[in-house]
Amino acid sequence: MGFCVVGIAGWSWVQQPPKEVRTLEHILKKLSRGNNFGNQPIAFMVASGNYASHLAQQRGLCKPDECDMFTQLNPYKRYNNGWDELIRQDYAVGDIAAWTASSGSIVISRASFRA
Repeated sequence: MGFCVVGIAGWSWVQQPPKEVRTLEHILKKLSRGNNFGNQPIAFMVASGNYASHLAQQRGLCKPDECDMFTQLNPYKRYNNGWDELIRQDYAVGDIAAWTASSGSIVISRASFRA
């Protein structure tokens, strides 16, 4: 195949990965047919997204310019403190977004899959 998906950093699921992760794997397999990714592992992470941090700032859950942690929330986890609603709204209204983390992981907004 020529690629290796390391997984979703620190996240686990009981039976099978979420639909977004399966979609990502399918896309990478298609890409690898025409591109040699080499043998270097590629780590991916699906996160809540940028809109969640904007909502958190608007609701006073964080100080301006200190809301990045809300972008990184695990959209497959229950937080029970109002953050779940931020994640739901980000998914419904969010846009296509991806970025890289200092660890080398490629982070993709969950809303990107919907869009």
